[in-house]
Amino acid sequence: MKIRNYLAAGVFAPLLLASAAVAQDVYVLTDRGINFLSPMVRAFQEETGYSVSVRSVDGDVVDFLLDNEDSQSASVLVTASITLLDDAYRAGLTMNPQSEVLEQAVPAEFRHPDNQWFGITRRLRGLYVSSNASEWLRTLSYEDLADPRLDGRICIRSGTHNYNLGLFSAYATHYGREEAEQWLAGLKSNLSRSPQGNDRAQMRAVSEGLCSVAIANSYYYGLARSNHRQRDWAEQINLVFPRFERGGTHVNISGMAMLSTVENVDAARAFMEFQLSAQAQDLYARRNFEYPMIEGVAQNDFTSSWGEFEPDAIGQQDIADLHVWARGAVERIGFND
Repeated sequence: MKIRNYLAAGVFAPLLLASAAVAQDVYVLTDRGINFLSPMVRAFQEETGYSVSVRSVDGDVVDFLLDNEDSQSASVLVTASITLLDDAYRAGLTMNPQSEVLEQAVPAEFRHPDNQWFGITRRLRGLYVSSNASEWLRTLSYEDLADPRLDGRICIRSGTHNYNLGLFSAYATHYGREEAEQWLAGLKSNLSRSPQGNDRAQMRAVSEGLCSVAIANSYYYGLARSNHRQRDWAEQINLVFPRFERGGTHVNISGMAMLSTVENVDAARAFMEFQLSAQAQDLYARRNFEYPMIEGVAQNDFTSSWGEFEPDAIGQQDIADLHVWARGAVERIGFND
């Protein structure tokens, strides 16, 4: 497990230490990279005077919270998936921040019923196809991913990755566990290779002709197209929005929870509320190509160019309730073999 402490990390040290003498720290633990969070941390410190230390854990951040003494004063968990938020809650690591601001800002389907966690941004679990793909490939549904016509044509990262567990759980919410496991077996039979790499590796595989369809989150398309090292291959693929035949496009979230080890509740609450401010939401949208959680914040221009989509109506808690089943199903059918 790799741990990166950005309180003392090079260029970020002056920023994160600047107000330490005049305000107490907010200690953030995250599985997200510093590039995703640093603009919001800077803006929060400038706005409030609070100092923030950020520790990024490359691994299971919930295991880190349970096993590492350095986490005993952590204030806020920021994570890229609903499954980790749910794991933290079930482990007794979270608490209700008692914030009307958060409760009013985040729609009910994107927060815990007892406000133990809150969504920050929305992302779509999309499909990527070649820019010259057939009309059928451009209009695939999630159900179609098990269609034998796609035999040997799909690329995906590990089935036990939280992004995929969320999608598999959503399928089970629509169709029940038995049918979902059959679908998952059909998807496995259509893979062009064993699950490997990250989301961008699947997208690039489409541009290289290794598969016809890749499954990956939407914001990676924006990040790849804006990266001069990745733009050439990213311009050879298109993002399409699949739907469930009984619903819409699967939405996953980045989210946050106040941790029960928090020392300064007011500072932690202020940090969480700032993440749902128009200023922070605009930064997430413009820099990270994520969809805002709150209304009234414009999307990134490139994100807007992808077109409209109908989000699936299933709540994040419903998805979280099935992620343990989804992991078991992945293991039962040998999805990653």
